[in-house]
Amino acid sequence: MKKIVRILCTAMVLLMPITAQAESYHVILCGSGGDAEYYEKFQEWGTRLLNVLSRFEGNKSDHIYLLMEPVPGSEPSDSSTDLENIETVFATLAEKTQPGDDVYVYLIGHGSYFKSVPKLHIPGPDLSVDILNDHLNALPAARIVIINAASSSAPFINALSKPGRVICTATKSATEVNATDFMEFFLQSMEDDSADMNKDERISILEVCQQAAELTAAWYISEGLLASEHALLDDNGDGQGSRLSRDMMDDTFAVNPALMDGQLAATFFLKEYSFPENAPAELIQEYLEALDTVREVKEKKNDLTTTEYYDHLEEKLLKAARLNRDIRAYGDSHDSSS
Repeated sequence: MKKIVRILCTAMVLLMPITAQAESYHVILCGSGGDAEYYEKFQEWGTRLLNVLSRFEGNKSDHIYLLMEPVPGSEPSDSSTDLENIETVFATLAEKTQPGDDVYVYLIGHGSYFKSVPKLHIPGPDLSVDILNDHLNALPAARIVIINAASSSAPFINALSKPGRVICTATKSATEVNATDFMEFFLQSMEDDSADMNKDERISILEVCQQAAELTAAWYISEGLLASEHALLDDNGDGQGSRLSRDMMDDTFAVNPALMDGQLAATFFLKEYSFPENAPAELIQEYLEALDTVREVKEKKNDLTTTEYYDHLEEKLLKAARLNRDIRAYGDSHDSSS
């Protein structure tokens, strides 16, 4: 039975789904490097993140905001990472976004935790977690992702955690103060699509953070180094965070309901699908509802016997696969007529 379900999952991947029902907006904040090496590294990471997000978002330039440290010796500009420009970006988002939209915030750089105040080091006064939280609270969007790839980033979870938020930090504590490499592997896993663990052609925040954490750990081992960063994920609002591991997914790549974190992160997609333009809206809606029933069965796995679980899952997957096939036919007919 498990083999049949896996075959059905694979078959659905060949057809696959979902176009985003909400708009996504991204804010990339690159902090102060402190020296030439890290200045160049943070600039590179910020630019690469902009590029991959632009590809995923269909080059919607007005949906992605990038602030970086000014070139050494130059005057600050409206693209510099300072508190004034950060406030301007979030004020713009507060006017532009709707409650159903998704907002992603990426922090790249060096962090610190001094007198119980977590910060990202930026030109001028640093960005404290309280200032960031004020900006986030002013947004209409109910769903927000914060990726803090800086050192000493874990306390951002304690301060920012609330329902509707996903927070991933490069470190598990404030005492992991060394410069981090989590963002490098976060980027790699999106650039080469290796984060797509279930091969459905989508990339969720859970997948990319998990892949980045695994690649980071593997890099330290390959270099013969003691790991000085251990990523955390919090998305259930308890402010605690969980170590990222493959245990967050089961053998059907559903989020493991036994774990506290991961459920919400699995619903944020950095890379999405699109349907054929001429596919009927009613058919698409029926398909999306069928996918919801698949997810509901997966969430109830622990409440069902093994036979019941795979029987129900097979039934729902078959229905979704048929609907997906019907939707795909519209794209095929369009291609053959053109």
